[in-house]
Amino acid sequence: MRIVLAATLLLLAAVQARAEDIVIGAGFGLSGRFATYGEDAKAGADLAVAELNAKGGVLGRPLRIDYEDTGADRAKSVAVYRRFAAQPDVVASLSLSSVEFGAIDSVASDVKLPTISVGSATPVAMFSPWSFRVSLIVSKAIGPVLQTLQSKYAIKSVGIIYDSADTSSVGQANAVKTEAPKLGLKLKAVEVFSNGEQDFSAQLTDLLSNPPDLLYVGATTNEAGLIISQARALGLKSLMIGGVGFNDPRIASLPGKAAEGVMTYFSFDVGDDRPLVQGFVAQYKAKHAGATPPSLAALGYDAVLLLSDAIKRAGSTDRDAVRKALGDTVGLQGVDGTFTYKGSGDNTDQRPFVFELVGGQFHRVR
Repeated sequence: MRIVLAATLLLLAAVQARAEDIVIGAGFGLSGRFATYGEDAKAGADLAVAELNAKGGVLGRPLRIDYEDTGADRAKSVAVYRRFAAQPDVVASLSLSSVEFGAIDSVASDVKLPTISVGSATPVAMFSPWSFRVSLIVSKAIGPVLQTLQSKYAIKSVGIIYDSADTSSVGQANAVKTEAPKLGLKLKAVEVFSNGEQDFSAQLTDLLSNPPDLLYVGATTNEAGLIISQARALGLKSLMIGGVGFNDPRIASLPGKAAEGVMTYFSFDVGDDRPLVQGFVAQYKAKHAGATPPSLAALGYDAVLLLSDAIKRAGSTDRDAVRKALGDTVGLQGVDGTFTYKGSGDNTDQRPFVFELVGGQFHRVR
């Protein structure tokens, strides 16, 4: 009986401790075509939670993330978001991509659970007061990125190949179409494909007939790797740059030597000498066999820092109080830079850096 009683008391203590957790719901695409991105974001978020809990948690309580796999499906993302909202101990939710965020944002004002997207980067005309994003926004980044390439490489023309079935890729292509002419860059061929294609020879042959100085590739990593390989095999010598599909470290290995020199842009600079950044890099490398943290891991980390800071300033886990605190954030230091919000929506402090793949590693273009 004493053994049973002791076991029961231990179980009750564990249940009580778990009941005291501050819970974040995370609906990430952990399977399907965005699975790698979801795992990267999860790795960064988990590092932030471990770091915060080692320092006593938030408001003296442990922080915990409950993950659910959305498969990057709109309907499932909304269902997961509503399910988190129905759990009283969940203070806010995280999502991954523009596919998920667009669906969640449309119902957030009714559901009333603060939500932060880690990776959504496509333009949004009007946000719910409950919706926030931490990522670099393509429409705001493309102009400065193209200016950097003009200055560094004297480019005069741009071509585009993009996935017309992917929200993020469409947003990237539209941003290039808008910003290139403003900088006096000639927009040459614009080629499209659909997710899952593996042969891009027709589109690349068209581009080869009148090659641009710079080819913008709007694609997820698997397709981006194939496009890089096939473009170089066909003899296309244009500089190449892409967004989130090129941020993935796998872009250095999937196309092999053909990837040398390709470029991308994001807000996380592993060479940033701020202690916050170097501490994050060291933690990530220690946990992931010396690997350099990818951009989505940095964004996942910052999303948790942003939310924990809001909870502290709110002084409670009341959802409306946390929402208001998120919207009042000014000058919060994250590994991706500084975070400031005006009520909801996007970080107003956007800073895009351009990186070039050299020797299998991304190096910042200055």
